[in-house]
Amino acid sequence: MVKRLLLLAALLGCTPLPAQGGSLADVFTMPDIRLSAGPGMVLGPHYPGASGSHLQPYPYVDGQIGNDISFDSENGLRLTLLSLEGLEAGLAAGYRAGRATHDMPANLRPLHGVDEAITLGGFASYSIGPFSLDVEALRDAVPGRQRLMLEIESAINIPFGDPAERKGISFGPYLEIASNGFQQTYFGVDAGQAADSGFRPFYPKGGPLMAGLDLESSLRLYQRWSLAGFVNWGRMLSDAARSPLVRQGGSRDQLSAGLFLVYDF
Repeated sequence: MVKRLLLLAALLGCTPLPAQGGSLADVFTMPDIRLSAGPGMVLGPHYPGASGSHLQPYPYVDGQIGNDISFDSENGLRLTLLSLEGLEAGLAAGYRAGRATHDMPANLRPLHGVDEAITLGGFASYSIGPFSLDVEALRDAVPGRQRLMLEIESAINIPFGDPAERKGISFGPYLEIASNGFQQTYFGVDAGQAADSGFRPFYPKGGPLMAGLDLESSLRLYQRWSLAGFVNWGRMLSDAARSPLVRQGGSRDQLSAGLFLVYDF
C-alpha cells in the first residue's frame, strides 16, 4: 500500500516544463523527495474504547514529495492545494482501524466487530512561530457509510538544533468529534445486538468523542539515525463514554505509545 501511495505521489508531484528537446528529462523534472523510515513497536488499545492493550510491530514512515505532498504512517497522505503564509489546506487520505470480535470481552462479542476502512477528506493547518493548529475531517471511502471524524489538534513545537532537521519535541491537546454514523457503528447497540447481548438498545448522537494530550519527539542518535517516539492519552466523552462497550467491559481512558528507530534517507 505504501509503495502505491509513493508512486501516485511521485506522479502527482512531477512538474511539466516547456519542451525544448526530445528527451524525457527536458519535459519533466522530478521533485525533491524526503524520506525517513524504520522499525518500531506500538502499544495501544485493541480498539476504540477497549480496556485491554496489545504490543505489536509497527513501521515508521514520514516523508515529503516536492512542496505539496506529504505522507506518514500515522496521518496518511496529504495533498496541499492552498499555501499562504503559515496556512495550508488540501486533500487528505488515511486508514481507520476496525474492531476484531476476538479482541472484545466475552460479554461484548454479540455486539460484533467493525471493518477497517480507507478514509478520504480534507485538512487545514496554521502555524506561527512554535505554535500550530491542525484540523482534519475524514470519512470512510466506502459509499453508503456515514462515518465522519473531525480532529482538531494544537501543539507547541520545540526544535532540537536546526529546525530543518525536523528533530525536536511537540506536545498539545486534541479533540475528536464524530458523526451519528460513526458513533453508532463503534459505540451503538441496535435492536438486533440488544437481543443477542442482553444490553438495552443504545443510539448515540454525533458530537464530541474524545479529548486528550499528544506528545511526539525525535532525537538524533548518530549521523542519519534517530530515535522517534510518541505518547497519546485520550478520554472518551459524551455518548461514547456512556456506551455499553465502554461501561460494561471497556475504559474511558485510552493510552497509546510507540518507539521507533529511524533512518533519514
